[in-house]
Amino acid sequence: MIDARSRQATGAASDSSPSRQIEALASSVFISEMHMTDILTAGRKAHVTSTWVDILRGRITAAGAPSGGKLARWARAGASDVVTLLREDEMRPGLPAQCADLGLAWHHLPLSGRRLNRRSDRASIQRIPELVDLLRRGGSVVVHCAAGLHRTGVCLYLVFRASGQTPEESAALIRRARPLTADELVRKTRKSGVLVETAERLFQPLAAG
Repeated sequence: MIDARSRQATGAASDSSPSRQIEALASSVFISEMHMTDILTAGRKAHVTSTWVDILRGRITAAGAPSGGKLARWARAGASDVVTLLREDEMRPGLPAQCADLGLAWHHLPLSGRRLNRRSDRASIQRIPELVDLLRRGGSVVVHCAAGLHRTGVCLYLVFRASGQTPEESAALIRRARPLTADELVRKTRKSGVLVETAERLFQPLAAG
């Protein structure tokens, strides 16, 4: 079930596009706060560091595809669930088993790529409420695709919107979780436009359902 606040935000008029709202917030949102556990990844630059973001009763973050060592770091940082957005042909062999060995629950919601225009994408997007339920139960969820940018950003945006956040709040939370992911959501490309606007369109059926 989608939070009622999401339904209200969906129908509200806005003076600017979601991408402009994210850009306006970018300069005022900081990636590290004293109540957060950070350095989930070993990135040398803060821009690519993954940081826990508190939401509902749980917490969530964004990351690139894990090696065995990175999975172990996630487990030591308190992760309970790993959400993989990679297609079957992209996945490193043994990922589900490695998660199980570390006590991490593994969830596979494959997305085809940045454009998200395949029928299989819709099936995965319809499972977003499952991730919201994990957070309601107090889960610590790491979401990843290959680089932790486009598909991961869309997934986090949908999770935050389905958790009752407005587009502006969702944008700010993504920037806290991983600034590089937030940057890619507002970068315009000739072929696929601005990704955060695609994400908001994908949210509408979830809100209506």
